Amino acid sequence: MKALSKFGFFIFLVLGLYLVNSGFEFFAMPNSILTFEKWIFLIAGIFLIFAGFKFLLHKKSSLSY
Repeated sequence: MKALSKFGFFIFLVLGLYLVNSGFEFFAMPNSILTFEKWIFLIAGIFLIFAGFKFLLHKKSSLSY
């Protein structure tokens, strides 16, 4: 299970760095990656929505009265 969470963190990190770089253009991206830009944004958006729900459910379940 820890390997899966480390892999998930790595995927989120790579997508986050890509999104930050696409906005500020710190590094020049190769044209081969830029051809998949719409797909990368779609996958990153799905992962962000998934992470938001997971964060919301984790916060809700951690409240114990």
